[in-house]
Amino acid sequence: MRRRTEEPQISIAPLIDMMFILLIFFLVAASFERQAALEVERPRAATAAPSPISPLSVVIKRDGSVYFRGERTDCASLRYAVSEALKGAEREVIVVADRNAPVGRLVDVLDACRLGGAKRLSIAAEEER
Repeated sequence: MRRRTEEPQISIAPLIDMMFILLIFFLVAASFERQAALEVERPRAATAAPSPISPLSVVIKRDGSVYFRGERTDCASLRYAVSEALKGAEREVIVVADRNAPVGRLVDVLDACRLGGAKRLSIAAEEER
């Protein structure tokens, strides 16, 4: 009686499943913006509504410091950064300012964004409840 030996086989189906799960995880994680890391207390507004597209965001903290794409910047650099980020695209720029940020700094940032080519410019607010 002769023994028949079977060669071991490796099933790659679980490996493919794990690769799809990892791909989905990284796609979802990459879609989050860096602005979530900056703590800002937004003002409240009765007419606040979510933006339908993914806008560029500029953050003004309580002390007046300005951040664009998660990095600290000044108004002169912000103008150039906004013009480079837009490059002919019709994207909205949202200024996320702390409710206690200096108004003069908010005006400077709005002016720099407008000079950088932003045609659609908004100030972020939380919806009143």
